[in-house]
Amino acid sequence: MTATSIIQQIDSRLEALKKGENRSWAQIGLLLDQVDHSGYWKNSSNSFTEWLKALCPSISVKEASLWRYLTAARFYKELQNTLNEIFIGSPPLDELSNKVSPENLEILSKIARVTPESVFLNLARQVIDGNITRAKLRETWQAFRPALEGKTARGKGVAVPKIDIDDSSQLVSMHEAQIFLVLSASGAKWTGIETPDCYQLFMKVSPEFPSSTSKNFIFDAVATVRANKSDSLLFHGIEIRGNIFTTSVFELLDMMKPYCDYLWIAINEDSNEMYELVPDYVGLLLAIGNSIQVLRPAQLYGQSDLHTGRLAKGLLLKMFGR
Repeated sequence: MTATSIIQQIDSRLEALKKGENRSWAQIGLLLDQVDHSGYWKNSSNSFTEWLKALCPSISVKEASLWRYLTAARFYKELQNTLNEIFIGSPPLDELSNKVSPENLEILSKIARVTPESVFLNLARQVIDGNITRAKLRETWQAFRPALEGKTARGKGVAVPKIDIDDSSQLVSMHEAQIFLVLSASGAKWTGIETPDCYQLFMKVSPEFPSSTSKNFIFDAVATVRANKSDSLLFHGIEIRGNIFTTSVFELLDMMKPYCDYLWIAINEDSNEMYELVPDYVGLLLAIGNSIQVLRPAQLYGQSDLHTGRLAKGLLLKMFGR
């Protein structure tokens, strides 16, 4: 396409937008990308940012939304190239379904930095097909994000950090995230209650500790489950281990046990030689592929009433975003 025809195309599409003709976010994002890369904005503005700001009132779209459309459109084009290389088809950007939101693509772009390729491609297919919720995408991002150890791109031109599987600590964190996602997708069956009255899995829960406590800890996951309305709600605390057990984990388990009814260790490698060292009351879960196998059921801790209230308060605080 010649420079003249590109300008004519942009003129036509901008005119349609200003007249109020319906356009998807993807079509708007594609148009903004064309304006930026072609230098179209130079005809009336000193910068693309200035041009974009001036466009907002004429099409009644907020500036933040336009930037989100543009960022998502550019990521989708990169995603298409990745998928094409492995012979996975995807619709053209301007034909993308509205079920594929820019917010979901934004989260997917973050997930791409921290997940194994197989996990990312599976999620990408679900996003493009509109078969995954934003909540599930956020859960995946929150599970894998610790692998980056808080690293973010700072400053213009700085490369966006990406997980390094040669870094042992990042690899362990990635394995732990994968175990959590398998747990999340497995439902309540592993708790021994196949059809519970209620069940919910939470990630990274800290009980509410008294100010006098010197040793605090965080449960990697907590499952709340109740078999029937007439039964009590039970707390299952889970320590996820993406590496070989160390002696420090046993001290941690001892601190955790009064805060939950059942305590578990979830792993992704079958380490028989360590099982005899794990206290009898601690259950063992093995993540294999996309399923959870109970290697040993957890035993009810008789003194759990001591501190389960503090765990419940911690769950409430997490739900309140505190």
